[in-house]
Amino acid sequence: DLFSLKSDLPADYEAQKWKELEAAVLAIQTQSPVSTSLEQLYHYVENLCSHKIAAKLYSQLHGVCQRHVQAQLQRFMGNSLDQVVFLKELNASWLDHCRQMVMVRSIFLFLDRSFVMQTSNILSLWDMGLDLFRTHIVGEASVRQRLRDGLLMLIEKERNGEAVDRSLMKSLLRMLVDLQMYSKHFEHAFLRDSEKVF
Repeated sequence: DLFSLKSDLPADYEAQKWKELEAAVLAIQTQSPVSTSLEQLYHYVENLCSHKIAAKLYSQLHGVCQRHVQAQLQRFMGNSLDQVVFLKELNASWLDHCRQMVMVRSIFLFLDRSFVMQTSNILSLWDMGLDLFRTHIVGEASVRQRLRDGLLMLIEKERNGEAVDRSLMKSLLRMLVDLQMYSKHFEHAFLRDSEKVF
């Protein structure tokens, strides 16, 4: 069994390599250069997973991703942002998050394809990323309300013949579908308030 091999790694290997992996994830999250090569980082993950450290690695990665997503929430609290600016900020945050999770997953691909696939009740890294954004950003009642109100406002403006940013609308609606929140939280309001412009 790949995940129950006795560890014969050097004593400080796990701590050292996690430090480098964490630094890489933080660099991706802040859009900074990653100092260690992606191939090297992938190799670290493979080694750690092969030495019974996969569950801990998943937990550590989840923690780093969760802290980053939670820190984004502050941008969307309060009413200081104009409605359209709020929608653009939320969309930018979502697109950044997706790009970051693709890069993070490429480093931790071995973890995702081995430990995660063979362990029930834990999410794939992509689904983990979706779950964090859903829980900590769009799951926040005030963010969800402003998002719904903003999208309905854009739909109303378009219905009245005003020019609106259709790509922004489509991106946010796609986000809601990807987060599996569209039908539960938004569809009824959209059907009630719009003439189905899509």
